[in-house]
Amino acid sequence: DTTKEPLADVVPIGSVDVCTMVFVLSAVSPEKMRDAVRNVSSVMRPNAEARVLLRDYASGDLAQERFAAKSGQKLAENFYVRGDGTRAFYFSPTNLKALFADFGMVVESLDVYERAITNRGQGVKMDRRWVQASFASARVPAEPLPPPPPPPEPEWAKRKREADAARAERAARDEAEAAQRRENEAAALAEVTAALETC
Repeated sequence: DTTKEPLADVVPIGSVDVCTMVFVLSAVSPEKMRDAVRNVSSVMRPNAEARVLLRDYASGDLAQERFAAKSGQKLAENFYVRGDGTRAFYFSPTNLKALFADFGMVVESLDVYERAITNRGQGVKMDRRWVQASFASARVPAEPLPPPPPPPEPEWAKRKREADAARAERAARDEAEAAQRRENEAAALAEVTAALETC
């Protein structure tokens, strides 16, 4: 998951020349897109020596218009969920440029392409739109993402840990009680021995 797992853990910082992002960002929740771009920036060569090549859905695409006409499929502005649960964001040149600029990445080219596609079987003409861009890497790479938090403990592991702790507590208590009994027995024996010696 490029929004959570630091690429710097598996890719040396400053080692990437070219990163292709083909219909990647559109599947990411808008609030996590910055993390995805930051993650990519952290491993790119600095000083505009590397490129991010991007292609994704553009605002005004026919699919977006169809989503907008249906209820329950809009998650946020320009962000929709398909029937199979996958998601799609539709970019404008402005918000895409701003997203990369936040991490010092400069746009070299950014174009919106339009193409009319005809479904001959259904006799339907479809106006498709997508954005294609090239971004130069930042002068200074972004800070790597922090490591993700550890996964939650499985219920079975929690029960085992608690059972092991209870067993250890019982064993310690039993050992303490046994030690106390031995101490009491030794004291009683000492008293009897002392009494016999005075007889």
